[in-house]
Amino acid sequence: MTKDINILLTYDTYYPDETLTEDLLEQLENYHCTKVYSFIELSRKLKEQEFDIILLDLSQSQVSRIAALISIEFEAKDIPVIVISGDEDEEFALQLVKQGAQDHLGSDCLCLTNLKKSINLAIERKQLQNRLEFYMDSFEASNKELENFAYVASHDLQEPLRKIITFGDRLTSKCTEQLDDKAQDYLGRMQGAASRMKILLNDLLQYSRASRQAEEEVIDLNQLVKEIIDSLDDVIQEKQAQISYDDLPNIEANHTQIQQVFQNLISNAIKYSKEAESPQVKIEYKRDKDQHVISFSDNGIGFSNEYAKKIFNQFYRLHGKNSQYQGTGMGLAICKKIIERGGGSIAATSEEGQGSTFIIRLPAKELVTT
Repeated sequence: MTKDINILLTYDTYYPDETLTEDLLEQLENYHCTKVYSFIELSRKLKEQEFDIILLDLSQSQVSRIAALISIEFEAKDIPVIVISGDEDEEFALQLVKQGAQDHLGSDCLCLTNLKKSINLAIERKQLQNRLEFYMDSFEASNKELENFAYVASHDLQEPLRKIITFGDRLTSKCTEQLDDKAQDYLGRMQGAASRMKILLNDLLQYSRASRQAEEEVIDLNQLVKEIIDSLDDVIQEKQAQISYDDLPNIEANHTQIQQVFQNLISNAIKYSKEAESPQVKIEYKRDKDQHVISFSDNGIGFSNEYAKKIFNQFYRLHGKNSQYQGTGMGLAICKKIIERGGGSIAATSEEGQGSTFIIRLPAKELVTT
């Protein structure tokens, strides 16, 4: 047996003439109609009874536009709404659709077939929308659980790992002479694996922390870059790298996290350099409407542009673990998480042998200084 569809027909006048909408509804089967004559009644009725759809008939009176907008946005936010308008209300009806109404029927297309089709489609769209929101909420909750698990697991594993490394160091320093070549090889491999595990656990911790709420402050990016260059002085001197940067803006962000992003991108530009060429790193800035656009360009080995999105995935590495370029494949994933957590975006473009460019977009917020 088909369940009746409950319709709430809403006017904004207590003395409406008999409308075409009512005539058409009487011809529909398996539809039950309740009428209200003001938005106050609409609000009260929605609290008393459940409805599948609201028909908002604007054809009878000069509707209170503010009341209609409020009803669409707040009172009826979980119920599909169809707006039925007269010729004079066409523009306002379209405004209500933009505000959240599912459909609009003008006087020139109001007929039994169109009304029935519009009601069914509106209910179906709203059900799909609710289902999508449910899946998005479930996905977000699941993602948070995974991030919490990564944080706890990586944190709790550090202590036993420290013991493995400590006892391995003791064996190396005190018992090496007593071990044959095969045992020394096993010990070396164990120490190497433990060191890689330590780096991986630290990166997992950093990734999970990047998802958490962090205190923000106003940051002078020019000063930040100077500090990073100072901290990388040894590798800069070794590689004879040259780093130049535009006059950068002040931004509002978490200092530790944004420093991690900038240091990662600058370090990568130096790390993935050509053997016979000194690294050249350029940090350029421009303002694009309400966004800060900061690009990091280098003259390094580059990569095929088909990997431009994949390199931001967790544990994704372009180079094997035995290559000269060491890493866990988490650095750029952490950068992406931090930037997106702050409402921005990060992208890359490159060509093999021609260097790479990483572009960060950050919202240009109104800064509050104390």
